[in-house]
Amino acid sequence: MESVDAALRYLQRQFASVASDEAHWNEERQKLQAQVRELEDQRSEQEQAYKDAMLRVKMLEFALRQERGRYLASPAAVSSAGGSSTKPRTESTEVSRGVTVTRSKSGRTIEQPSPAPSPAGSPKAYSIYRTDSRNKSASSTPKNSQGKGTEISRPRMMSRTASGREVEHLTLQGELRCTSKTNTNGTGPNIGGSLVPTSVHSMLTDPKTCVVGYTNGSIAQFDYAAERVIQLTRAIDVDTKGRGGQVNKITVHPTMPVAIAAHQDRKIRMYDMRAGTTGLMRELAAHGDDLTAAHRPKLGEAVHSVTYHSSRNFIATGGADSTIKIFQ
Repeated sequence: MESVDAALRYLQRQFASVASDEAHWNEERQKLQAQVRELEDQRSEQEQAYKDAMLRVKMLEFALRQERGRYLASPAAVSSAGGSSTKPRTESTEVSRGVTVTRSKSGRTIEQPSPAPSPAGSPKAYSIYRTDSRNKSASSTPKNSQGKGTEISRPRMMSRTASGREVEHLTLQGELRCTSKTNTNGTGPNIGGSLVPTSVHSMLTDPKTCVVGYTNGSIAQFDYAAERVIQLTRAIDVDTKGRGGQVNKITVHPTMPVAIAAHQDRKIRMYDMRAGTTGLMRELAAHGDDLTAAHRPKLGEAVHSVTYHSSRNFIATGGADSTIKIFQ
């Protein structure tokens, strides 16, 4: 009997040890499960924080684009770091408004002043008297001018003329600073062997240059300081023998070196000004439905004007079919 009792006691001790180990293992499992749940909660919180941060970044980018668009479109002068405001822009604007240029019988250029200025605090108008040959060229510009463009960040004005010249950069005194040389590169309708410009716009990403469109569909980029052509590009499918592919309007992207041109052949072409002669990026048939035209078929379905939105990815075009289209 003693051996049986000893065996029973031994079995009881073994069962108690197994039960104790099982309870210990259950406790450790509960602790590990709690740690796993805590780590999962931390991961979900980190994912939510990442989503919030990305949303804030996108909101900041959108706000920055809007502010840049308002800055580019604002006509007000920009204040310097010292707090003093610069007035050249306002005065240069008033120069173009307040000075009248006339031609006398002797062939000299006489600029007559505008009426008496208003009281203190109002913008000033300047009167300039110049008789040199360059200013005579400037005085003849309004007669033959086909259009003009201004630069937002600097007091410059550019115009395209029937004589094949671009008049650029007016100083605060209204003096003609630069008349770019005529361009003899390429083929197509020309005057005296030079291409005729039809539209001009300053490059917002490179304030020292501007882009010019021509009657043969070419796009040129000019350097103000050097008075030279940086590059001349043209799409392969543009007809250079006539005016079927001429550039009616040219505009630029506000933040990228991209020029958008509206051509006479009913197409919108986008050019990368960094790619040189092979800069054609994309081509769109903007106004191509002849059946919807409500006009005389004299100009076909030409695109007359194109512009790019200052803060969003939209392009608006106006065509000879009396239709305004918006592309995204």
